[in-house]
Amino acid sequence: FGSWVPHEWIMRILDTVKKCPQHTFLFLSKNTQRYYEFKFPEANCWLGETITGDSAINGAIPPGDKKFISFEPLLSAIPPEIMKRYEGIIIGAMTGPGAVAPKIEWITALIEYAIKHNIKIYLKNNLLKLFPCPPLVGELPWL
Repeated sequence: FGSWVPHEWIMRILDTVKKCPQHTFLFLSKNTQRYYEFKFPEANCWLGETITGDSAINGAIPPGDKKFISFEPLLSAIPPEIMKRYEGIIIGAMTGPGAVAPKIEWITALIEYAIKHNIKIYLKNNLLKLFPCPPLVGELPWL
């Protein structure tokens, strides 16, 4: 959904999504304003927003769509209440040379809020060293 991606390319992808109702499609972007340019099939689409830190919060996913947030990589504390409009979250760490691990309290705050508000949680396996007993690892709980 980058501004450099032609509208027609995304329309072709959405045509395929409409032809395959038996599959669930996850769309994830930092440029969620672009979601407003398209009509997504609600039955088999989830729209996601990538948030890495407090300064990256956009919150521009169209109302009515199934929504999730990907906190990946989690680079700073996030105010958990931003999750109130979402049905699922993904939390992951930075990987590769020079990767900086998120603080356990950042992860815990997000998980506690999600559990309290019945938001589905998926932790990437790259957090297992920090969080050895995650609520769920291995499959997205909303699929």
